[in-house]
Amino acid sequence: MSSITSLTEAPAMVGVPVKTATAAAAVCWGLQHFGGSICLLSSMQDTVLIDITMSIDRTVPVVFLDNGCHFPETLAVVQSVEQRYNISVEVVRFEGDADFHSDPFACCAVKPGLLDRALVGRDAWISGVRRLDSVERASADIIERDARGLAKINPLVQWSDMDVDAYVEVNNLIEHPLRALGYGSIGCQPCTQPALGGDLRSGRWAGSGRTECGLHHLGASVVTHSVPTQGRQERGSEFS
Repeated sequence: MSSITSLTEAPAMVGVPVKTATAAAAVCWGLQHFGGSICLLSSMQDTVLIDITMSIDRTVPVVFLDNGCHFPETLAVVQSVEQRYNISVEVVRFEGDADFHSDPFACCAVKPGLLDRALVGRDAWISGVRRLDSVERASADIIERDARGLAKINPLVQWSDMDVDAYVEVNNLIEHPLRALGYGSIGCQPCTQPALGGDLRSGRWAGSGRTECGLHHLGASVVTHSVPTQGRQERGSEFS
């Protein structure tokens, strides 16, 4: 089966907006090809991707990376997700020493290691990356291969902020309390503040020139071949 690479390839779903249908199709594609070896990574900034995935299969593990620097409100969203969908979120916690107070980027520096731990023994992961988030993400595709050789599925890659807000409202989703206080993009406490002006991500690493935490710029490449339905590829190999 060919990889899904554009909205036009999504199957028709009666009464469902095309971008929602495409996101659901991407999740289904991942489940069809990777089954129990796929997980969903969520920052809990919003729960759109969780809701779409849980509506398809509630056995998909939802992973949350806890570096010890999250807002209490974010941790409360984790609990709300568990209650609403009757699941146990897989929390991967930082175990070590880091000076998060004097170095505002130390909190982000530990995240890639947490993700590596979360992905051990897995062949694919689902992320909420969207092209409009940053320059680095502008070329993201709906299905990619990350630097580990794993399939990375980005079901919301073409969604706008209006798309997200509309889905949240229509489906009465859990909302992060900090959004109402002007936080457009919500990460760790040391490097997150309310948005500055119209750029929702301007409150992240404000004034530093930094735009990424390190989880999503691992040299991903677009999947251009069929992905195997069985068997685990060697890390770093091409899908074929």
